[in-house]
Amino acid sequence: MGFEFPLLLNPGKSIVLNTDTAQNGHIAITGGSGAGKTRLAKELMKHLYEKGKNLHVVDVQNTLGMNGLVPEEVFDFEVRNSPYSINPFEFLLDEKNGGPLAQVDDIMEMFRKTFMKRLKSAPLMTAVLRRLIIDTYRKAGIVDSDPSTWGLDLNKKEMNEKLPIVADMKELVDYILDFVSGGYGTKFGSIVSKNGKILNEWHNQLAKLNEELRKLEEVADRDEEVAEAERLRIKGEIVDLQQHIKGNVESMVSHFKQYLEYSFLGGDVPAYEALQSDEAGYGWLDFKFYSDKDRLKVIRTIETYLQALSSAGVFGRSTPAPSFSKINRYNLSSLKDEPRLFCADTIASKIFRMLYVRGEYRSLPEGTRPFWERRPGTTTDTYLVIDEIQTLLPDTAAEARNKNLLYNRIISQIRNFGGGVMAMTQTPDNLPELFLTNIGTMIILYTAPNDLPRVKAVTGIKDNRIFQLLETRNSQGHYCVGLMKDRSGVWQCVKMPWADL
Repeated sequence: MGFEFPLLLNPGKSIVLNTDTAQNGHIAITGGSGAGKTRLAKELMKHLYEKGKNLHVVDVQNTLGMNGLVPEEVFDFEVRNSPYSINPFEFLLDEKNGGPLAQVDDIMEMFRKTFMKRLKSAPLMTAVLRRLIIDTYRKAGIVDSDPSTWGLDLNKKEMNEKLPIVADMKELVDYILDFVSGGYGTKFGSIVSKNGKILNEWHNQLAKLNEELRKLEEVADRDEEVAEAERLRIKGEIVDLQQHIKGNVESMVSHFKQYLEYSFLGGDVPAYEALQSDEAGYGWLDFKFYSDKDRLKVIRTIETYLQALSSAGVFGRSTPAPSFSKINRYNLSSLKDEPRLFCADTIASKIFRMLYVRGEYRSLPEGTRPFWERRPGTTTDTYLVIDEIQTLLPDTAAEARNKNLLYNRIISQIRNFGGGVMAMTQTPDNLPELFLTNIGTMIILYTAPNDLPRVKAVTGIKDNRIFQLLETRNSQGHYCVGLMKDRSGVWQCVKMPWADL
């Protein structure tokens, strides 16, 4: 049995939303502030839960709590001491369609949608960010071209520990900035200090050898043949030490000259390979790529983004384990705008990846298990519920048409893997064309007069009397009528569950 919406103008009929049999179970709810979007979403979430669906609710405003209507597992993402975190570096363990490089694109999309909105056309920023993400994986020993490094044979806990996190990327960036940028002087200073200690040790050793030579000459009853051999040995060691000292001093002077010319006279990039050590595990880095002055400016900008993500306190390894007996609600309301959107994208990516890994829904064996088997007579068993989805969607025409971007992939592919999307937004034109064409059921609630032209453009409805019906309120003063398409494709006015007309 589905969720029934009785027709307003023909009470004997109704439009039935049956997500068990629908070929397209995606649902969109639109309407202005106070129109009842959240209330209807909760009614539908309760219905879906009672139908046995697994629900994952990305709650950006903490408004979708079920208040005891049905059991829910709430994952509160907090700025300080958050009990939960999420890792954008998790990737799909699929050699054909997954791997770290595929996740690189998703991570870059997350950056573009949050911190880099005004820098989308900056190819240098894109190139540097992409290299940094790839190098962050490489620091963890994960190389896209070598699936044996991915961790295909690891269990979930082991893989969780192997993956890099945002803090690792920030550590990489900080190291590059310290080594290559103005911190090159610091790096040079550490090398001088280290070599200075070696020079001091050699100097002391040289003094000891000269003292041995002096004492050898003072011995009156020495065997001259033995003494001469000892004298030659000591003098040989002195010559070797002097050559080591001279070579070390010349090398230090050369590096210092390069540093001065680079830092103050705009000279060529210093020979970092001469200074480079692998003490911090970064010996494989292409320092020449990162040392370009324009790229360094970009890296400093990216460092501020990473600082914002790190300070959000929710990007780590303590990822929540979803429940299959309760509604899973991810409360992101405590986070600032950019980290909140970044976190929402990471959660959506994880849910999509989880469905993808288990395979096409129609190919799963029938059974009663909550996730790894297909429930008989159903086309979906999992719903991703997102409020204010317009903040997460592509905001340029080119990106809206790009099927490879995260939410475009989700809306067009997740049905194949038993998933559905329920999204809420202010007006239907907030949804790009790719989204609109993939929505199976759209419910339009009361819309403010200044937004009506946009709704009319999407629906093709020109009759203002239809929209006037959406202003109908129940006895408590709440809007209680919406627009839905019936099976024939005709828009109908329907009653909401709280209507008492």
